[in-house]
Amino acid sequence: MDTQKEYGASVEAPPDRTNCPPDTRVKAYAKGEISGDSSLEEHVRQCAWCASEYRDHVKDLMWDRFLKQSTNASFIVVAAIIIAVSLRSCH
Repeated sequence: MDTQKEYGASVEAPPDRTNCPPDTRVKAYAKGEISGDSSLEEHVRQCAWCASEYRDHVKDLMWDRFLKQSTNASFIVVAAIIIAVSLRSCH
């Protein structure tokens, strides 16, 4: 489900956030740690504040994954350079 696009797209923000779940639940939902909670999903769909938090958490997760993959690729490149230099100096 492409929830990032459909959540909070056309809903007004509530005047207060007394009925909103804690941000930790919204973050866990964005991370996929909570599934099957239809009341949480429905709330995030209808509440502009929580939808915005959800989208921010999804973006943060995507950025974290990108950084991790980039870091791993950098380590591989550095290791390859070290091996190449070591092999070259042995000959």
